[in-house]
Amino acid sequence: MTRYLYRYDGTPIQTATSWEPAALTVGTPIELPEEGAAIGVVARFDLIGQRIDSVEEEIVARPPMADEVKVLELPPGVSVLAMKRTYRVGDKPVETADIIMAGHRSILCYRLAVT
Repeated sequence: MTRYLYRYDGTPIQTATSWEPAALTVGTPIELPEEGAAIGVVARFDLIGQRIDSVEEEIVARPPMADEVKVLELPPGVSVLAMKRTYRVGDKPVETADIIMAGHRSILCYRLAVT
């Protein structure tokens, strides 16, 4: 498990908690996500022969929890965007993350391939 706090110009905008299966990563060059030879989930798993072929994101807007208000320095009345993101190799999840974004400081923009 790895926890992150992302800032923009010093202002907190997002938290993330991610999990990867130790059965896949222990003893490999990607065991520690921030200290490995590759950056980013896809590149890291490519390094150990696990080709990520899909990512799923589920996003919901909701009122923030008390700890989220504090960490993200949210003013009253601001919602958060809560995302669950899962990277998969076939049907096997290889990384999942719970991401919380300050609603008033976030833009979601997607570009998807059409096949």
